[in-house]
Amino acid sequence: MRFTLLILLILSTLTSSVAYSQKFSFVLISDTHYGDDGAREKTLETLSKINSLGKTKVPFSRFSGYSDTKGLIHLGDILNEPNDSSYQFFLDDFGISGEAFCNYPVYEICGNHDGGFLDPVRQGLIKRNPLRQNLKAISVNGLHYSWEWEDVLL
Repeated sequence: MRFTLLILLILSTLTSSVAYSQKFSFVLISDTHYGDDGAREKTLETLSKINSLGKTKVPFSRFSGYSDTKGLIHLGDILNEPNDSSYQFFLDDFGISGEAFCNYPVYEICGNHDGGFLDPVRQGLIKRNPLRQNLKAISVNGLHYSWEWEDVLL
């Protein structure tokens, strides 16, 4: 009992003493499956809703205050099957820095539907990664990268 109480006291002290001066939010999306029937239309509908957030401040439940949305992270399965035309639709819709239909900077990774190293998504990542906002590092093979938002390394 004493040990548990001590752990709780230490944790509450740590969390209350940390200054959370940088607050931000981001949007997650995945499994757009471009190339599948109706996938692009559904994705554009979703992006339209995401874009409508605009400069809306997102409330934090644990911390006081609000945050700005920094970007959109695509968690993979961009394509249903790897091909150039479907990947071009992704590029047209998402862009990279908020210049396309998606109003936010985009940070994507590959999923199991996105093909192998020589397929469009992975080759696209290698070309796109040096262009990303707030880029901190790129892996030797060019597929993996990190970036920073408000002094938080992602």
